[in-house]
Amino acid sequence: MTFAQVNRAKEILHKYWGYSDFRKPQDSIVSSVLSDHDTLALLPTGGGKSLCYQVPALVKGGLCLVISPLTALMQDQVDDLRNRGIKAKMISSYMKKKEIDWALNECVFGEVSFLYVSPERLLNKAFLLHLQKMPISLVAVDEAHCISQWGHDFRPAYLEIAKIREWHPKIPFLALTATATPEVKDEIVKRLELKHCKIIEGELTRPNLAYGVVETQDKSAQLLKWIKGFKGSLIVYAQSRLRVEELSRWLVVNNVSVRYYHAGLTADEKRKSTDDWMNNRVQVMVATNAFGMGINKPDVQAVIHWEPPANPEAYFQEAGRAGRGGQKAYGLMMFHPSDKLEGERKINDQYPPREVILKVYQFLADGFQLPIGDGLGETFAIQWQELSQRSGIAQKQVLAALNILQSCGYIQLNEAFFQPSIIRFLLTNEELVVFKDKNQQHRNTIENLLRMYGVSDFQEIRIDEWQVAKQMKTSQALLKEKLIALSELKLWSYIPQWDSPSVTFVLPRVHPASLIIPQEKLEKLLNRDNQKWAAIWSYINIPYCRTAWMNGYFGHQSKACGVCDLCTKASRESKSVELVEELFSKSELQQNQIESLPTKEMRDEAWMRLRLFLDEEVWVEIETGKWKKSKNMK
Repeated sequence: MTFAQVNRAKEILHKYWGYSDFRKPQDSIVSSVLSDHDTLALLPTGGGKSLCYQVPALVKGGLCLVISPLTALMQDQVDDLRNRGIKAKMISSYMKKKEIDWALNECVFGEVSFLYVSPERLLNKAFLLHLQKMPISLVAVDEAHCISQWGHDFRPAYLEIAKIREWHPKIPFLALTATATPEVKDEIVKRLELKHCKIIEGELTRPNLAYGVVETQDKSAQLLKWIKGFKGSLIVYAQSRLRVEELSRWLVVNNVSVRYYHAGLTADEKRKSTDDWMNNRVQVMVATNAFGMGINKPDVQAVIHWEPPANPEAYFQEAGRAGRGGQKAYGLMMFHPSDKLEGERKINDQYPPREVILKVYQFLADGFQLPIGDGLGETFAIQWQELSQRSGIAQKQVLAALNILQSCGYIQLNEAFFQPSIIRFLLTNEELVVFKDKNQQHRNTIENLLRMYGVSDFQEIRIDEWQVAKQMKTSQALLKEKLIALSELKLWSYIPQWDSPSVTFVLPRVHPASLIIPQEKLEKLLNRDNQKWAAIWSYINIPYCRTAWMNGYFGHQSKACGVCDLCTKASRESKSVELVEELFSKSELQQNQIESLPTKEMRDEAWMRLRLFLDEEVWVEIETGKWKKSKNMK
């Protein structure tokens, strides 16, 4: 990396993001990328991973290809870059073929700085043809742990990423993740074919974040006690939608300001909940793990888990959303002994029999009327309840079967994701004026859009159909009809808003009997999940520092943190011993000295020790409430 590149990186960082310098180890990662080294970067939640590829990509020029598994996260990143005046595109399964072609051509011939795609896009031949022509200067692989077949978030399509090197052999790769065990790190390097890879790891220990675990017979009372003890923003994680809604209602009854979030809510409901919590109109967000990715709220005082999460990786990421602004914060978990058996049952439920998997696939394909051999790359909205009713299979087994079909590479599940309606104008402004003058019946629609959003030649805009319909004093249904009609007249290309989970066929439909569901692989995955569940209970039951345990799990060594519940307990016990020892080091002792000890535990220890010493006659009572050492005591 040259001196000029260093200065340019800092200029870009300040110009677009307002920071004067990089944090550690961001500086080392940026330096490695600008020196054209393949790099594996491990930064905890809130460590600023995106800047590690965004800034060097702008320094290098050309196009940065970003591969990410989450559509919502990609959209957030693209919107953020656009708001900063940086040209960015994304390709998602929600887009029509014409829109995808348009975006890809811009990446080949235009001045696009960032292109975000899911790993499954690398299975598309048309995309690969465009990819060969793109002026790529950097490949960034986000959530790189998804490449590990034995990790907790395996995505088969990640195995396709290395093929990019066939067309761009000299381009550096940057793999990023927040969590990876030593085995997963080795697998990332191997499967991405990272050459002479530099592995740069951020400090996992967060001095401001205190972990704590409590066993309780009454989780509701414990939760309320914790919430009442905090004044700042909180997240409460629970594993089911039903539990999330129940907790939210119960907290409202107990005068807690709260919103809830899970994948079953509409886009408007999600936006309302998130906005109220982000802007501190409510204190608590109760959510499933569908909430949190890409949320950057610096003042979260605590993250509370209603029950133990499925694995240490998930817990580390979720708890790490507390204290991102550097203030004292807490990652708290409660459990009941019955949670262990319940967790084991849930793990087994994730691996239904082969006949259930085949049946779900059959109903899925038939529901979309896909003949055998068709469906490659096609995306369909999906409703779990409807699929469950048609197949006669419980919803949890439907979802489990779909997850296995995904892990075997047949489909891709897409989280419920709101994409607003998109309009790309196909005319210049002058042509637009001529068009609306000749088509008076559409004049009101066109003028309202121009007034609300402003349009330049061939511009792409995202519109809020509800707001536009309100402005035009019409219904959303009638507005949609007008937008479609104008699309057919070639005024614009129109993609309706999307607010549903979906499934994409990564491979063409096959006969269910031809599905390859390797039993040996499923058994290994089941064993992996059980091991990770056992690891969570090891974390719960350890007698030493929780931060040190977490560091050790991810292959790091660390000293005791001094702030987790176990460290503070050990400190209290040590101080207790010191104070009691000090009392009995004197020649005489009075009752009021024992009663003035600061904690009940210390007082109980002092009385127990005194009774023992009296029994052994090393201390004697000289009057009521007063004792002294015996002459026989050495």
